[in-house]
This record gives sequence, C-alpha cells and structure tokens, in this order.
Amino acid sequence: TLAIVDSKLGNAIKEKLKIGCVHNSDVMELMRGLRNQLSELISGLGTQDLDPRSLGLSHSLSRYKLKFSPKKVSEEFMGL
Repeated sequence: TLAIVDSKLGNAIKEKLKIGCVHNSDVMELMRGLRNQLSELISGLGTQDLDPRSLGLSHSLSRYKLKFSPKKVSEEFMGL
C-alpha cells in the first residue's frame, strides 16, 4: 500500500499500476511532519533549498484574503 497526498493521483496509480493507495488524515499528518523535519532528515539540505517550497506556499496562500482586526485580538492570546 502506498501513502498518497493527492487522492486523484492515488486513483490513477491504483487504476494504471494496480498498486493500492491510501489517502487519509493520517497520511496528511505524516506528510506534514516529514515536511517540517525535511532539512534534518536529508543531509546536505539547507534552508536555501527549501526556499522555492516556501515561495510556492506563499503564492498559494496569497489567493486567500485574510482579514485581521486588532480590536478582535484576545488579550489572553497577547499574554496580557
């Protein structure tokens, strides 16, 4: 069984290659952990190598409009 992040890709792999694929919240959590620890897991991988990934993420997030209101910031959150 192959852990897949993209369910459409998993369906194509299963159909074409007859390999069982799983896509669920456990796989997503595992991938999040791997991405978080990537520079420690791969020797010789520096932050400059991860910059394109960060840039791609920032472009993806820029599609969404986030609203921020200082009046709604919790004093508890600010540590006051």
